[in-house]
Amino acid sequence: MSELLIYRNPDRGARWAAASPTNALSVAVTGGIGSGKSTTVHTLKALGAKTCSADELAGQALEDLAPDIARAFDHPEWESGVDRSALAAIVFNNPDARRLLESITHPYISFLSDRFFASLTPGDIGIYDIPLLAENPNARAFDVIVAVSAPLKQRYQRLQERSGLEPEQVDARIAAQASEEERRAIANFELVNDTTREDLRRTIASELWPELRRLANGDSA
Repeated sequence: MSELLIYRNPDRGARWAAASPTNALSVAVTGGIGSGKSTTVHTLKALGAKTCSADELAGQALEDLAPDIARAFDHPEWESGVDRSALAAIVFNNPDARRLLESITHPYISFLSDRFFASLTPGDIGIYDIPLLAENPNARAFDVIVAVSAPLKQRYQRLQERSGLEPEQVDARIAAQASEEERRAIANFELVNDTTREDLRRTIASELWPELRRLANGDSA
């Protein structure tokens, strides 16, 4: 492997034991904001993987569970649609409010993700795009975990270029997530995204994808 793809933690703990009920390969892709996680997922999808996004499932949960959230937060006007900006402002610096929201949405998100993995067929590679995996001790198990990392300076630059966030806003978002070390501790592979997007895509296609394909085919040698 090149220095852009690092093999970590070959002996996973029980939490990460083979997880897919369909003999497909279940893969979590995680990474901090601005790391290149989304590019990684899009590249794997283009190579033939089936993909599912935790953020998209969370959005679906807000839609489908709007009446429950409206009652829990005493906002009856949300019953036909949650005001996501207002909800985010409530829970961002309020751990109790965040836990309340998670108690409503997380079981449903788990149901939706389980349905995605159950839809896979033998030989499939199912990718779950999940930014907050290291932060969630109750996350489902996966056969393989891929962590995407990048130098902090590059993450800042990407975030400011694509979203126009102020430095203090970037600080707050990065501080709210796990550290690179915490993600490395649970990963089987680390993609080091410290050069260009083209290099990242090339490393995925030439190194990571063949490894995942080999594992999906049942070759552990």
